[in-house]
Amino acid sequence: STTSSVIDLESRSGQPLQLRTQSKTSMVPLRAAKSNTVQPKVFSSGSSSSPIRKSRADMSAQMIVSDERGRLFIAESTSVLFCLAPVNVRHIQRSAISSHLTRSKLNILGSDKVKFSINGMALSPENNRHLLIWGASKAAVAIISSGLDSFERVIELKMQSEPAECDSDSEYLLKCEWVSHSELMVVVVCGTVVHVFDLKREKDNSCDATTHYALAYEDVLIRSAALLDRLPKLSSGVEYDDPIIETKLALLLDTGRLYFIDLIVDDDGNMEDQGENYIEVGAGVSFPTAGIRRYQGVEPATKSSSSTTLGEGAHLSYLRQSNLLLYQCMSSCVVAFILDDDGSIISNFEILPNMIPAADLGGSYAVVGPYHHFEELGIVERGG
Repeated sequence: STTSSVIDLESRSGQPLQLRTQSKTSMVPLRAAKSNTVQPKVFSSGSSSSPIRKSRADMSAQMIVSDERGRLFIAESTSVLFCLAPVNVRHIQRSAISSHLTRSKLNILGSDKVKFSINGMALSPENNRHLLIWGASKAAVAIISSGLDSFERVIELKMQSEPAECDSDSEYLLKCEWVSHSELMVVVVCGTVVHVFDLKREKDNSCDATTHYALAYEDVLIRSAALLDRLPKLSSGVEYDDPIIETKLALLLDTGRLYFIDLIVDDDGNMEDQGENYIEVGAGVSFPTAGIRRYQGVEPATKSSSSTTLGEGAHLSYLRQSNLLLYQCMSSCVVAFILDDDGSIISNFEILPNMIPAADLGGSYAVVGPYHHFEELGIVERGG
């Protein structure tokens, strides 16, 4: 099989990524804002003394999102601000870089409310007027008005849980995301179950999940999740013409084991799996560990080695442009899994150590994982 990354990453399989101190300024802000310009409030995960709170340790938070025109949507408690782009990137004035934005200079178009405190938002990549909003245990899809200054309506995504279950830590939302290439399908991941919603089934501004994937055993919890995407090689000219959407949801359990769910949308725009489905995790997915230093200071694993876990699960991230799945366990390094076109793991390399020494950062303090926020800025290939 072949990898679907736009650059060849298989050649670095088993080789740790070398970190270097940046001697020159590589990025400068186009515009900065004062700390009180906006007031986002992120739900606190509370004390870590309760063992079931593991399911909330990797709760996804995203308080600011932007559309393709640079318009901003900013969460403030239960409200969303609608703002024009604060920077004209074609005509940047030096005075604008040095002066900090105040709230009065934000170009606010309007605001609107939902019925819960907001922890994160995501715009549909297929429709910029569909805004997915989630809190600690509730989620909704807001249909933005044509003037982009308010909500036309808000569709509640019903979790179908009893009130007592909603108070359980296992029911807190870990991740909410749009299914790839769909403006109507939403995946919601909780501590013990995954819900898939189809907005075509919406009725009276409420939508029940069409599909549920529940863990078959009560002694494990989902710690983190990542939705994979199909990414053909740009140089190959491969295009996906069929109307069927096929992707995978990667689940990381608190045991550090990985499990993949195939999400398939048929020609009629319906999920192939319907109703209740149970996840028999078993031993989980076996993955290569060649060149991986499981803990700080130990020798890298041998060429043919493999494993199903590197310890207590911490975090998963998917890098779409490079088609890498980043896997982290507590006290272990960040492993980048190289995927093929089917979303299967074919090789790996260590992308970040568990601890980045202060000397490498050019400061007085080291940074210790797990790391939770990764953002691809683009791809640069030397000699390319």
